[in-house]
Amino acid sequence: MEVRLFTFNSDMIKGAVVKFWGLVLSAIFCIGLIDFAVGKACDNMVVNMPNIGEIGETNYSLYHISNKNLIIGSSRAFHHYVPSIINDSLNTDFYNCGRDAFFLSENCCAINAILKRYTPEHIVWEINDSYFYGDKPERLNMLYPYIKYDKYIENIIYENDNSFSNHIKMHSSLYRYNTVGFRILWRMLSPGQPSEAFRQGGYKGLEKKMGSFLILKDADLSTYNDNNLNHRKIRLFEEIVKKTCGAGCNLTVVMSPRFENFQGQMTTSTKIIKGICKKYGVQFLDNRQLQFFMEHPELFYDESHLNSEGAIIYTKLFASQLRRSNG
Repeated sequence: MEVRLFTFNSDMIKGAVVKFWGLVLSAIFCIGLIDFAVGKACDNMVVNMPNIGEIGETNYSLYHISNKNLIIGSSRAFHHYVPSIINDSLNTDFYNCGRDAFFLSENCCAINAILKRYTPEHIVWEINDSYFYGDKPERLNMLYPYIKYDKYIENIIYENDNSFSNHIKMHSSLYRYNTVGFRILWRMLSPGQPSEAFRQGGYKGLEKKMGSFLILKDADLSTYNDNNLNHRKIRLFEEIVKKTCGAGCNLTVVMSPRFENFQGQMTTSTKIIKGICKKYGVQFLDNRQLQFFMEHPELFYDESHLNSEGAIIYTKLFASQLRRSNG
């Protein structure tokens, strides 16, 4: 009787274990199937999505832009350069490809993707000297959808984070599209109208005026510690400068006004940027500390960004700089 009971219990346990692992394997299979389906659907949609919203505008800048003159950069490019002013002044067709939180790695990917399709006449690259410090991995989620399309983007993503876990995550479509998949689907199903920024040549103004609320302070130069220089990013910057010049494209590297006092000092990264530009014959404009803007806090949205009024004044000044350099 005891033997039969033991056998019965043993069979029950074995059956439960088999059932458990059967459910686990079924779940893994279903998740894998969903991951595959999501990947296929999003991969097909992402390169054809309309130029609407953050992901649509990023996709447009990477793979559909065709203007002969381009502005590249992060939020300081996006909000500081009014293309219509430059175009009216120089009779050109500048488009602003700047995007919020689109930093050095994304800038390099954008320029590389553009140069693979065609050679613009002129690229203006708004750069930030703070890009070149620190070794903490960047958040490159806006580039994840393109990892299968662009070998350069794949290399950038894995150089940024070459951990085993990141390699595993990049093979999951659910992970790669977890922040943008729904937006891609929504834009494909409900495209709507192009954004205001697109209608203004890629530019978006910031309306707030800081005025007396913004006090000119000394820049925290401790954040520009030479021991924290990121030599990988310096290499990336130089490679793209070299590639752009080698393609026959005129390149201008520029730093626009900031409401911070750098006390007449030039950071090491700025010296490196200036040296690389000189090496390849690239025009470098350091406009961070223009006296006029330091005396007018009402032209700023915050310490790092001009408001729309400041952007208009600055773009006129920048256009005159380009006109003088073009002779």
